[in-house]
Amino acid sequence: MRARAGLLSVVVALSVTVAMGLSGVASADITLPPLPPVPTVAVPPLPTGAPPLPGVPAPPAPVPAPPAVGGGGGSAGGSGSGSGASNGGGGAAGPPSTASDLAASSGAQPSAKQARRAKRSAAKAARDPVNPIIAGRPGASEVVDDEATPALRRATQDFLRADRRIAELAKLRDQIAAARTGAGRAAATYRALQTQISDLRAQAEERRQRSDMLRRVMLSNVRRSYQTGRPATSDENVRSLASAVARAGDAASRTEMLIGAATVRQSEARAEFDRFAAQYNQAKNQLTSINQRLQALAAQRTAALTAARQATSGDQARHQQTLAESGALGAQIRAASAQLAAAGHTVQGTGDFVQPSSGGVTSAYGQRMHPILHYVKLHTGTDFAVGDGFAHAADDGRVLFTVLSRAYGSFTVIDHGVLAGRHITTAYAHQAQFLVKPGDAVQKGQRIGVIGATGYATGPHLHFEVRDNGAVENPLTWLTN
Repeated sequence: MRARAGLLSVVVALSVTVAMGLSGVASADITLPPLPPVPTVAVPPLPTGAPPLPGVPAPPAPVPAPPAVGGGGGSAGGSGSGSGASNGGGGAAGPPSTASDLAASSGAQPSAKQARRAKRSAAKAARDPVNPIIAGRPGASEVVDDEATPALRRATQDFLRADRRIAELAKLRDQIAAARTGAGRAAATYRALQTQISDLRAQAEERRQRSDMLRRVMLSNVRRSYQTGRPATSDENVRSLASAVARAGDAASRTEMLIGAATVRQSEARAEFDRFAAQYNQAKNQLTSINQRLQALAAQRTAALTAARQATSGDQARHQQTLAESGALGAQIRAASAQLAAAGHTVQGTGDFVQPSSGGVTSAYGQRMHPILHYVKLHTGTDFAVGDGFAHAADDGRVLFTVLSRAYGSFTVIDHGVLAGRHITTAYAHQAQFLVKPGDAVQKGQRIGVIGATGYATGPHLHFEVRDNGAVENPLTWLTN
């Protein structure tokens, strides 16, 4: 009886062990629904019916500068260079920066680095004429020069308009390529996940079968032990079987979890494909409408480039005249400032300059290479947008003179005395009306004129200069507000 009781306790223990081992693999008896077939994921091809794109000539090589134009009856006026501050000096030797020096610096050939950059830009434009030449690049907005000749300004505006439209098309083309690439990548991910899911299902099925087999062995041993009253196997074997059943069930469960995660990722890949495909189709439809105008845009840009080339010599001649007047103006400023100081009428400025216009900077001071025509010009001041429409005194001072210049138009010069050991004056060009007169004392921020487009200006703006003893230097180094 003791033996039978012991056998029954073993059977009960085995039954509990089996029940515990099977609790983790109850899903092994559940038939999972079959995975739906992989949908066909076709990557749409790029359209092939677009008209061919016309070629656009490469930008021209730098144009040599015409001979320098002498200033005001041979008098050498002070002026600066694009390299920074240039202090004019009085005396018999004359100032170090003359109108001829300015003209020579303006006509200088581009540096080796600038020439290489221009050459690369031209080569790229020649290889792929549908790419923009300057649109979207730093300084592209400055290509429209308000102090250029009207012919060059119009041609440049036309060129920039066409180039910007071509840039829109290039951007759309890139969007199409990116969407098509993204759709292809999502489709490949979808298919790879389908293969992974199939492999995982095979592994899960194998592990379920192994778990079922081990469970059958355990149940067979339990039944045999119960029927015979003797243990069918040793306790060690019973524990090993129970452990093997549990491990097989856990492995099957983990594999099923991996299948679920892979299925979710596959759904995400399909959603990503659909998103890219929608983007692709939308961009493709836009491209179809833009392609109809592309040939006209390329033709407009080519015509504008030709017109800009033809206007270059006239623009350079005008620029030489501006430099000549700038040089002569330096001599006049030195003479007038000396007379003012001798008479004891100088109004001492603070040296803390304010911006002369409420508008933003539209063109910086210094040497500039035309991004289309690739020739260098010196801009002797900083241009500001119209803003509130008035020119304001940058600092306290006295008006030296108000003149009408061929290049600078209605032009006001204010003397601010000696600041940091230098005799500083400011100049305000292209005004439509003077609001002060020579000899007036002015205060910082006071309205001194109405901004206009007189002289060599094709659009309203304020040309502002800072001069050290008559020589121009970068105004932005003086502006603190």
